[in-house]
Amino acid sequence: MANRPGMLLPALVVLCSASALRGQTTALPADALALRGHIDKYPVSLFLNREGELLAGHYWYDRSGEPIPVYGRLENGGLRLEASTRGADDKVEVFVLKASGAGWTGTWSQGGSARLLPVTLSARQDMPPMRTYRLSDSLAARKGRAEPMARFLATVSWPTGSSPREAFIRQETLQCLGTEGGQATDPIARARAARTAFFQEYAGQLKDVQPAEIREMPQSFNWSRDIRVSPASLTGNLLSLDGFRYEYTGGAHGLGASQYKVLDLASLRVLRQSDLLTDEGVRALPRLLEKHFRRTWRVKPGVSLEDAGLLVERIEAETYNFFLTDRTVVFSFAPYEIAAYAYGEVQIPVPFIDLKPYLRPAYAYLAEVTAK
Repeated sequence: MANRPGMLLPALVVLCSASALRGQTTALPADALALRGHIDKYPVSLFLNREGELLAGHYWYDRSGEPIPVYGRLENGGLRLEASTRGADDKVEVFVLKASGAGWTGTWSQGGSARLLPVTLSARQDMPPMRTYRLSDSLAARKGRAEPMARFLATVSWPTGSSPREAFIRQETLQCLGTEGGQATDPIARARAARTAFFQEYAGQLKDVQPAEIREMPQSFNWSRDIRVSPASLTGNLLSLDGFRYEYTGGAHGLGASQYKVLDLASLRVLRQSDLLTDEGVRALPRLLEKHFRRTWRVKPGVSLEDAGLLVERIEAETYNFFLTDRTVVFSFAPYEIAAYAYGEVQIPVPFIDLKPYLRPAYAYLAEVTAK
């Protein structure tokens, strides 16, 4: 059946700018927001990306710079966000925000408590304006059957300005989407090329599969690929891009992880670990990563990393995957890289102040700013 091209049928295609889907949700002025302000007396930074009515990102208290994931939606002309830090004892935090001038005001609460803390946030003017593009498509394995199928989704935050730094962001965003598409310079063409390559892979896999095998285990042939490229943080002139990719191509479960890219918008180059840290600093990373893994994941002294659930006794990588906040370098490890699948992505924030002896001269200012 599947060796005939006509048996693989496109089931659904949606290609549009997210801004065209806003409907009644015009309260949010941009598809990517960098906000700064306070929860009560505590300075915070909040970073959000939008897809339609849904929002995702993270926030951190400026004193620590350790990112806390947030999720939410546009609701009643405002924003409702939920956040939860790691650990069974931690309670869900809730933000309820309304647009107020050039920013947002509202309340913060935790764990259903009636105690509400005031929130005030203002948009950062140095955040490049973004527009979100989305391609959703699916390919049915058998004619006249909705299942099984291959599903493809690409979501791209795309700078709309004309400055050299925004052209540089667009260039690196295209690289995050993948190499398919050759010299194409827009997200639509790149997303379509990535979709075509995925569907060709799916068709090739089905080529020698018998119909009875598909009927017996249809779930194994429900493939999916989800690619999302969006800003993760903006630290001065350093913009971190999150190139997230999730994939299921049969088996027990899919795999998803972020590959970060830090862009220096002043020099228009990608910041690599060797640009940020001296050779001595790279050698010191396993020790620092263990220290802060134990702190953030609450592992007591004397408990080995393997007993704490890791697959390794030394946290290291040949090339480290990281992004920046205003106070930390956050090192990220994909599922199975250092821990079992149940851990998900393991993220370890290392404060700039701990990296101060190892920062290259061009980025030594990061530790000086955070020390104030």
